[in-house]
Amino acid sequence: MAEIRVLQEGTLRWVLASGQTGTAWTTAATPQSGLIGFVQPGWTFNDPREYATPEDRGIPSHHKLVRRAPVEASFRVLEGVTGDWPINLATATGSTIPAFHLEWKQSVPAVEAATTGIYYRLHRCVLLDAPVTEQPEGNIHEFRVRGLIASGPSNTGFLS
Repeated sequence: MAEIRVLQEGTLRWVLASGQTGTAWTTAATPQSGLIGFVQPGWTFNDPREYATPEDRGIPSHHKLVRRAPVEASFRVLEGVTGDWPINLATATGSTIPAFHLEWKQSVPAVEAATTGIYYRLHRCVLLDAPVTEQPEGNIHEFRVRGLIASGPSNTGFLS
């Protein structure tokens, strides 16, 4: 009998963003990249938006997006053995702060035949903090990042 899962787990990968400004997923020709590790249950994701509701003769007529705040996310990651983490990045040409893109691939065992996973991407991230806790089953890093925008869920990924 198949196991019923209610918590999504998967891999968290990164790639160095180009020095260009903006929210596009742009990288250099051969950017640094790597596997951070394996996401454990307990991730959080916040993509806040602010809307105004214009009125037509005193009656609300539609909503207008007026502000999209930066996205904040946190992941509990079981350490991968790659050592390829976006912690000591070089600053890309044209950029003042080293930034990276994140891609989180959620595993979906129940539908693996139909899709390779569920993908979320955070564009142009900075690392806010990454405390580590040693545990018998492996070191857990609690990555907290801030990105300019997020995309997903989708059924295709760039890095996985």
